[in-house]
Amino acid sequence: MKTLSLEKILVVESDPQVRELISRQVLGAYGYQVEVASDGAQAIQMAALNQPDLLITNLNLPGLSGKDLLLALSSQGISIPVIVLARKGQETSVIQAFHLGAADFLQLPLRETEIIASVESVLNNARNLRNHEILEGQNRQIQADLQKKISDLKTVFSVGRAVNTITEQRTLLNKMIETATTVSGGDFGWLTLKSDSSNSFRLAAHYRLPRELSPKICEPFQDDLCSTVVNSGETLVLESDALKKYNWTLPAHAALLVPIKGRQETIGVIILLRRKAPSFEKYDCMLAETIADYASISLVNSRLFHALSRNTEASHQRDKQNNDLIQNLGQDVQSVILNSLQPLDYVLSSKAGPLNANQQKALEATQTFLQQLVTSLQQRFPR
Repeated sequence: MKTLSLEKILVVESDPQVRELISRQVLGAYGYQVEVASDGAQAIQMAALNQPDLLITNLNLPGLSGKDLLLALSSQGISIPVIVLARKGQETSVIQAFHLGAADFLQLPLRETEIIASVESVLNNARNLRNHEILEGQNRQIQADLQKKISDLKTVFSVGRAVNTITEQRTLLNKMIETATTVSGGDFGWLTLKSDSSNSFRLAAHYRLPRELSPKICEPFQDDLCSTVVNSGETLVLESDALKKYNWTLPAHAALLVPIKGRQETIGVIILLRRKAPSFEKYDCMLAETIADYASISLVNSRLFHALSRNTEASHQRDKQNNDLIQNLGQDVQSVILNSLQPLDYVLSSKAGPLNANQQKALEATQTFLQQLVTSLQQRFPR
C-alpha cells in the first residue's frame, strides 16, 4: 500500500458498488485522495471547485452522460485528464470520448490491477506534461533574459564606438550616464568629475534627475558616499537600510556607485539609484563598470588632446616628456579596452545562458574587432 498522495482523483459513478470499488477499495487503499460524485452535474461543480488531478467517469451517467461531461469541462476551460468507463459493445462511444479528450478507458467489470495501471499511467503522463510546460516556460524566460543581455551589451558597446566619434565631451558624458542608468535598471543617475584645479568634484552629467534637486552642470557636487568610493576606488552597492545614514535628497531603495579611474586615482564617479526593489546585481555592476571604463578612455583622450595642444611650442625636452605621456596613456587605453572585453567574454562563455548561432556570430565579430584594436594599440604603444 502506498503512502498518502498529494494528487486528487474525482470518481464520477452512479452505481454505488462500482463507486465504492474504485474510490475506497482500490484508490483509497493505494493512498490517493479520492472524492466521489454520482452524476455529471455534481462532477462539474466539484471539478471547478477543487481542480482534481484526474477524473474517472462512467460513460453511462444519469442526466449528463460521460461524453457530455467531457464537453462541459472543455467548454469551461477545465483541463483535467479523464479516464472513461465503458462496457463491452460501447467501442463507438469510447472512440468519441477519445476525440473529446479522454486520456484512457477501462472496460467494465473492473479489475484492481487495471485501475491502478491506468491511473498511474495517466497521472505520470500529466506530470511529464506539466514538467515539460514548466521547462518550456523556463526556457522562454532564459531566452528573454539572454536577449535582454545581448541588447544591453550592444547598447554599452555603442558607447565605446561613441568615444571615437563624438568629440564634444558633454554630449558624450550625457550619453554615458543615460546608457548606464537604462541598462542597469536605475531610475536616475548622475556623473561627477574631479576638477583639474582642485580636489573637489563637479557635476558633469545627469539623467532623469529632477530639475529642482540637481545643481547646475560644472558646479561642485560632493557627498559622503562619493567620498567613500573615491577613497576606496571600488564599486559600491548599498540598499535602503545602509542608505539611511547618508544625507540623500532623493528617496531610494538601492544605490550603485562606480569609480571612474585614471592612472593612479579616481577621477570621477557614476551614481545610479533605484526607487524600489530589487537591488543592483553583479550583472548591473559589470555593465556600469564597462561604461566607467569608456568614460575613463574619453577623459584620458580629452586630457591627452589638451596636453598636446598646450605643448605644441614646447622644447625638445618637453616633447620627449609628452611622448612618454602618450606612451603611458596608450598603455592605459590598452588596459581599459582589455577590461571592456570581460562582459563580452562572460556572455560568450555561456555563463549568462546559451546563444543561438546568429548571436554567437555577432558577438564573436564584435570580440574580434576589439581584439584587433588592442593588437593595433599594442603595436603602437608596446609595453
